[in-house]
Amino acid sequence: MSHVHHPFLHQKIRRPAPPQFAHLCKSHAIPNIHPPIHVIEGTIVSFSPALHRTPDLFTVQYDGSHSGGFTERLTAQEVEAGLALMEKRLTSCLTGSSIEEERERLSHYEQIMKERYELGMEVKVSHEIIWKLTLVAAMEMEYEHRVGERLGQLQSTRKSGDGGGCGGNGRASSVTCRYYREHPTSYLGGQFVPSQKVGTDDTLGKAALEEMEKEGKVVFAPSVIAQRVKTGIAKACEYYQNTVAGYLEPSRRSTRIASSSGPVVKPNILEVGGAVALTLLQMLEQVDDAVWGQGGERLRTTDGGDADANVAANVVEGDEEEEEALNPYFKPTAYMIFDHLRGIRSTTANDIQVAICYAMEDSVPMTLPLLDLGSISEELVPHPWYKVALQCETGETVKKLHSYDPSLFSRCKFKLVLEKDENEDYLAHVNGDDEQGQGMNEEEKRKSQVTTLEDA
Repeated sequence: MSHVHHPFLHQKIRRPAPPQFAHLCKSHAIPNIHPPIHVIEGTIVSFSPALHRTPDLFTVQYDGSHSGGFTERLTAQEVEAGLALMEKRLTSCLTGSSIEEERERLSHYEQIMKERYELGMEVKVSHEIIWKLTLVAAMEMEYEHRVGERLGQLQSTRKSGDGGGCGGNGRASSVTCRYYREHPTSYLGGQFVPSQKVGTDDTLGKAALEEMEKEGKVVFAPSVIAQRVKTGIAKACEYYQNTVAGYLEPSRRSTRIASSSGPVVKPNILEVGGAVALTLLQMLEQVDDAVWGQGGERLRTTDGGDADANVAANVVEGDEEEEEALNPYFKPTAYMIFDHLRGIRSTTANDIQVAICYAMEDSVPMTLPLLDLGSISEELVPHPWYKVALQCETGETVKKLHSYDPSLFSRCKFKLVLEKDENEDYLAHVNGDDEQGQGMNEEEKRKSQVTTLEDA
């Protein structure tokens, strides 16, 4: 009984465009109205008579601006109103009451979309960004502590070595003799292997050092981590504003600020909040480099490979971890993430609490040389098999921490822990298959042979 003949068939109608569908079809803006109100024109293609509680329905087809378009089903009253609007001029087809009604509908739609956008950005930032920055901030403070501790050891060693003198009267001279500072074999010839002392010598075996320092030495409070994250975000946003976002915001104010400000300096990995800022800039760059499909699927990753292939390669048999579901209708750009973060709306007490709980359940690669304080670079270099996470020093579980009030959560203490991921790189390093592992194994063998000869 559907699609029967009706006198309205194949006639054109005109109606105000629903805000959620205006971009799918050809629309015309009514002049001199703000916010702009669009009208669309469509053709009645079929008719379905009333059945039970369903009234007479007309199917209207609207042509798309580029391709596609959409269809909708209207009642007889709505079709008659659309036919009446079609007989009027486009610029004056809507009455004053109709314009006010459409303004209220458009305002309500924009308010709903704004709420959904803010909620989506909060979920995006908290699930993918803030908790990672929390771990980087903890790494940064842990690295500062270890470098300061090592520097203090070296200074104390130098002072103790310079304590003696070479004068006969017992007074310390300004320049001490090598006899008091170095082993005799270092300047009289021969072979000397210095003794290895835990925590004082640079020649300590890396395996023993890693085993000794697999836990952090600094205990953090949530407020300290939050302040470091805020500092890093502020530096990253300032650099992004002066380098990228300035071109996306053409205005007299932004141009004046850019002209009056000094040269743009990228955050330094050794300054306070520098590692956090560099990590955030890398995340923004990865978002810009990713290629998305029409359905929201990630077609290409930052390394140029296939996203599905990378996901399949990371799946291990027996794992119960589910693939992260991407929202096909929400694809924020790097500028959208930057605009959300520069308002410091994601570093409140509740946000940091959620981020720390996430950081206890998940981990990120160790990007600062916590186990090798001398190997520092201008960029963050992920460790091939070491990862970092947080653990609660006061003994609370993650479930209990989630339920805590922010004031009670602020009293908890946390520490950084190093987790070893026994992947292919680690196994190759242990077995000596890689070049670096072979070199280290040969060096350790040579040192052990020399030590054996000295003992003999």
